[in-house]
Amino acid sequence: MRFSDRGSQTRITAGHYGDQRAAVTFGPGHPVHFDIQVPNAARQVSADEASFTLRAPDGQIPGTSFAEGGLKVATGTLVGPMQQGA
Repeated sequence: MRFSDRGSQTRITAGHYGDQRAAVTFGPGHPVHFDIQVPNAARQVSADEASFTLRAPDGQIPGTSFAEGGLKVATGTLVGPMQQGA
């Protein structure tokens, strides 16, 4: 996962935790969510977009997905597994 602010990419890339291989169904009528944990003690930077690539059982799904909205990120930011529901 990479983060951008006003169209410029930040230097922050996220690590991950938990089982990243859990299967979920997503698309219209099938919302999904994931947790982003940002360290409080680290120097935080503003971001307004997260971009990420999803994986299918047979490999990477082509294309990049985006989530938009204001947030702060920092070195050591972690992303949890994708889960069903909003």
